[in-house]
Amino acid sequence: SAGTSLFQEHFRTAMSDWFKLAEELNELGQRIYVENADQVLGKSVMSPISLVLLMMPRCLSGFQGAIILAERGLGIEAQSLIRNIYETTFWMGYISQNHDDAIPQLRRETLTSEIGLFETSLKHLNQMSPDTKEEVERRINEMREDRDALPKPPKIEKLAALSGYEKNYFFYKELSGAATHLSMKSIHIFLEKNADGDPVGHQIGPDEEAVGEAVWLGCRAMVLAIDVVQRILNRMEYDDELSRLS
Repeated sequence: SAGTSLFQEHFRTAMSDWFKLAEELNELGQRIYVENADQVLGKSVMSPISLVLLMMPRCLSGFQGAIILAERGLGIEAQSLIRNIYETTFWMGYISQNHDDAIPQLRRETLTSEIGLFETSLKHLNQMSPDTKEEVERRINEMREDRDALPKPPKIEKLAALSGYEKNYFFYKELSGAATHLSMKSIHIFLEKNADGDPVGHQIGPDEEAVGEAVWLGCRAMVLAIDVVQRILNRMEYDDELSRLS
């Protein structure tokens, strides 16, 4: 729409250096993944290099989506995607530092999520046939056995420390409180304020402060994601370019 085009032109002009940086980080991240895709194809998903590389498209997709939202003035919505990049990067870093502990813990977290989904289906899908219900219960029991044989994953703050990116936990926590979790703070962000800072209604139009914060935090997150990928690949030829962008 014409309004969207005006927003894009405005933000890309006002924050041209930041959007240029975002594009260069995106290009570098995609290039590293594509040039090393042979490390994934035909390899075990449970190998640390394959697993970290398979997480990179999740980071890239979240980053690309966040930039698209940001240039349209949807800063808080962009920040929701960026929070996921930080969480993914913490796991990538942890796997690269200690895959013997990290991979079983990630498998347990995955199984815990799947068990919760299956259990919810039993409670709320009333039209399930007896045979299907029996099969779901059998599958839940199998997954519980697999899960209980695996170590528990660390909390997210500990995960950030184990990844080597402990200082960036602050930004993850800020994004959680402001963008993704319902709280009095997150409600307040969506409101228009008067000169005294008092809410006067729903915010209409682009949120310039949130857009700038989203692009900045997104670039920080992608620097971390690229850094962990190049380290686990031991491909430090990307380091000069990453250092320049960082």
